[in-house]
Amino acid sequence: MLGSFLRINLSAALYPSFFGFLLFSTPLGLAATPDDNPSPVAERLTEWKALTAPNALSFPAQRYADFLKQSPSWPLQHRIEWRYQNALAQETNSDTLRALCPKYPLTQLSALLTCTSTTSISRKKIRHFWVENLTTPGDEALFLQNFQSSLTKDDQWNRYILLEQQRNKSAALRQIHRLTPDEQSRAQIRWDYYFNAPDADTPDAQQVSLQDPTILLYRLKWLREHNSLDEAYQLWQQHGLAAEQTANSPRPQLWTTERLSLARLLLRQPNNTQTAQRIIVLTSGRTLPESSPLRQDEQILNGYVWLTYLGNANKAEESFAPLTHNLSLSPHAASFYWSARCAEAEHNVSQATNLYQKASQYPTTFYGQLALAHLTHTSLLSQSQRPTNFLIALQHRLNALPSLPPGTPIFRQDLVEAAQILQSQGDDKDATLFLSFLQAHTGNIAAQQSVANLATRLNLPKAAVMAARTLAKHGLVLYPEGYPVPVQIQDSALPSLPSGLLQALIRQESSTDRYAISPRHAIGMAQLLYPTAKITAQRHGLSARSLTPQALTDPNINIHIGSFYLQDLLSRFNQVIPYALAGYNAGPAKAQRWRNNFSEFLPASPITMSDDDQILHWIILIPYHETRHYIEQIETDMSLYASMAAKQ
Repeated sequence: MLGSFLRINLSAALYPSFFGFLLFSTPLGLAATPDDNPSPVAERLTEWKALTAPNALSFPAQRYADFLKQSPSWPLQHRIEWRYQNALAQETNSDTLRALCPKYPLTQLSALLTCTSTTSISRKKIRHFWVENLTTPGDEALFLQNFQSSLTKDDQWNRYILLEQQRNKSAALRQIHRLTPDEQSRAQIRWDYYFNAPDADTPDAQQVSLQDPTILLYRLKWLREHNSLDEAYQLWQQHGLAAEQTANSPRPQLWTTERLSLARLLLRQPNNTQTAQRIIVLTSGRTLPESSPLRQDEQILNGYVWLTYLGNANKAEESFAPLTHNLSLSPHAASFYWSARCAEAEHNVSQATNLYQKASQYPTTFYGQLALAHLTHTSLLSQSQRPTNFLIALQHRLNALPSLPPGTPIFRQDLVEAAQILQSQGDDKDATLFLSFLQAHTGNIAAQQSVANLATRLNLPKAAVMAARTLAKHGLVLYPEGYPVPVQIQDSALPSLPSGLLQALIRQESSTDRYAISPRHAIGMAQLLYPTAKITAQRHGLSARSLTPQALTDPNINIHIGSFYLQDLLSRFNQVIPYALAGYNAGPAKAQRWRNNFSEFLPASPITMSDDDQILHWIILIPYHETRHYIEQIETDMSLYASMAAKQ
């Protein structure tokens, strides 16, 4: 549910009544600065606010074009481009159209039709427009009525491929009928497998899949989703693993994702040596670079099965050791932690202790904290509160972290100045937007710390959280600046929750951005869906009748309802935090289903499994990478916030 303000432009265009109050809070044409001689940035900012405001739909195309020609780019550029094209479609002056139409790529059909009435648009651009745009039957028909003769059969095939990749089921199905007869047959097989048609696996489709790596991959996915696990594994063994290595196969991430999905599903089957060996085969692809999180996930799962199911610590170590080749903090900690578990299995106590110590030197990571829990003889996952001795040891590790070198100057000073002006005007929403844009466009790692310092100084911490995540991928820790605490959490009226849990959840969900909105329309700091918030408010007598989506952008209301919802989930799952977090992220019904089957998932392990081991095993089996990462990250951050609270 992690909200990102930058991702909601299209949703805002489609649902203006829902998003309007969130996107726009500044009156049209508000002065950028009281200075009689505003800086160029202040002048540009005044125009930016005018062009992005809710009523900025009637300006002439030239005004939008004048702004768009300025560089470098600013936030909400796509919104201004959309409004530019909308104005272009209304333009009647031929000279203006001839001047403006060639300037920027066209993505709106109305703009394309207007421009072609007075301006010559190249056939290449028209073909590109067809492949990349249009998803409604009406727009498709209107385009073909005007430009059918410009298209080639390659354009039609490329359009089908893109619609399929975008998971636009209905538009892709319509596009099949525009293909050549041979292509229609192949595309229909692809469509049936990809969109999970119940009768997809015909003898003809099976034969075609052996000649086409993409269709083969889609068939492997179809078999898994229809629970034909033996057949799926045999197909992987006989054809899939070899096809994955071919140069013309689809993106390797798709193959790795599918292999790991089947492997985790096999882990839910009766535990025996044959099942474990199958998982070893499926997790030995090694087609992605070592820096890829998917590759790291594969290595951990492979080593975990060698160690826990097959009792072969040496083979497991071969998978865990290469994780240290990464810059990122998390795989380093995971390597040392699991290598320690291998040493334990070999009864090498001193080596295991040394490796646990090394892992614990990464205290802002999940496996670093698991190692520290082992060293302090405490539980991390099966208890709802962090023990005092664990927190003391954690604080020692945090105190020992090396200091970051001073941040280097920020290159995009225009974004810095704009954020400062907006913050001085009380427009924290747009100031946060500019800071987040600045963080995302700061490639210099040393300057990331400077961005975080700026965000902290302006009391707009979202960019500091984002910078901390970026720095962690480069082996650097931004603590405590990257772990802000919303002041609303100090409210004594909030329900009692485990220390640090609510802060950690908010950091993961929204990066502390009160205006964050997810693609699923989850709102605010705790990323609440409006129906869920309303039901929770009703359950706890929180004046649900007057609750609106707009009210959820109020941090006090959002955190209050979010804390009660989290409390409800903890009660439902017997105060086991990983189960409750799975429910918050993937939905309570899915988390309950995974929980109900928990006892069936436990391996007949040669290693005695503690309560923490059993919950860790349950996390490893969760089919969604997002949910696994979500639980690990919040459990980790909860410890850090609990440590902060213990110091106060």
